[in-house]
Amino acid sequence: MRISLTFQSEKPYIDLPINYNYLIQSVIYRNLASELATFLHEESFHLGKRKFTLFVFSRLMGQSQFLRECKKIRFFGPIRLLLASPFEPFIRGISQIILKEGIYFGEEKLQVTKLEVIPKVHTEQETVQVMTLSPVIAYSTLLKPEGGKYTLYFTPKEGDYIRILTENLIRKGKILYGEETSFNSLQIRPVGRFKQEVVLYKGTVLKGHSGGFILEGDPRLIDIALDAGLGSKNSMGFGFVYPRAEKISSTHQWR
Repeated sequence: MRISLTFQSEKPYIDLPINYNYLIQSVIYRNLASELATFLHEESFHLGKRKFTLFVFSRLMGQSQFLRECKKIRFFGPIRLLLASPFEPFIRGISQIILKEGIYFGEEKLQVTKLEVIPKVHTEQETVQVMTLSPVIAYSTLLKPEGGKYTLYFTPKEGDYIRILTENLIRKGKILYGEETSFNSLQIRPVGRFKQEVVLYKGTVLKGHSGGFILEGDPRLIDIALDAGLGSKNSMGFGFVYPRAEKISSTHQWR
């Protein structure tokens, strides 16, 4: 299930930090019922030792200006955010509270002026071309010879990138459909040019890529990519993909 939220401030503009992922994630958790927020944050969904929160959000969209001196983004007028999750209690819960109470981005109070449910994409044709509305991350955690760990990020040009995205979708599928479920093959093909995006999240540098993909194969896995995100760190604001055939306007580009 996917929704579009449009926010409006009483001020002519609001300034937000460049790296606002944690701010948006905090807004989401604060606007959930306490039991649901605790479940998603502390427990979530498990497959073996891996934990999946099963929601994803886009970057903020709207008319904006990059303020280089203070390293902030100034948004003018309405701001749009897309949220998605295959876990409907999450979408319904946050929608009800935000519509009633509005939200705070830091110290900035905003009201929701529009909430739209985005129609489900018909994936029976088993082929959907998507574009990223937040960077897609694929990584491995490796051991250093001298001890300790380090993170290796992959690019869309590398086979490991596609393998990791595919395995990640299958794991999400087994959570939603049952661990014994078998899926038909899925091909994920990068399309066109990609841009590396470097985002600071709570002091940690995360690296993802923005661009386009063709998803071809099992419709259930394509649905999961649209509702739960591609790749890792989805609940931190990474991996939101949107069908290219659907219209979406955005004047703010990730920096």
